[in-house]
Amino acid sequence: MGRFTFILLVIGFAAGTAQSVTAGSLANCEFFKKGNVLHESSGLCMISEKNGNVDIELRNGKVIKLKPGKKNNRFKDHKKQGVERSNLSMGNGQKYNWDHKKIIVTYYRGHGGNNNCSGKK
Repeated sequence: MGRFTFILLVIGFAAGTAQSVTAGSLANCEFFKKGNVLHESSGLCMISEKNGNVDIELRNGKVIKLKPGKKNNRFKDHKKQGVERSNLSMGNGQKYNWDHKKIIVTYYRGHGGNNNCSGKK
């Protein structure tokens, strides 16, 4: 999804259109690599989950696609690296952990996404 499409999607979400709800949930993503926040990737993001697959589109347009692993809350990225998902302590988002990086996703109120990390909807 290009920047222009992403901007239109954000505008549609703000206007409350049905398209944005089916496309994913608007959130804030903090992207950390080796302990340092990457500002060009952090900020407004779009996250969607379908059939266990999770797609996270970062502020810079990069899309991270995660496929479900063999256990609940375990995923594999496009490089087959393991990713573990957990809920944030406040219950308003999730954390995706790799060995060398992490993404903290904080949902906006009324996001309509699945905060349940049980793997079940």
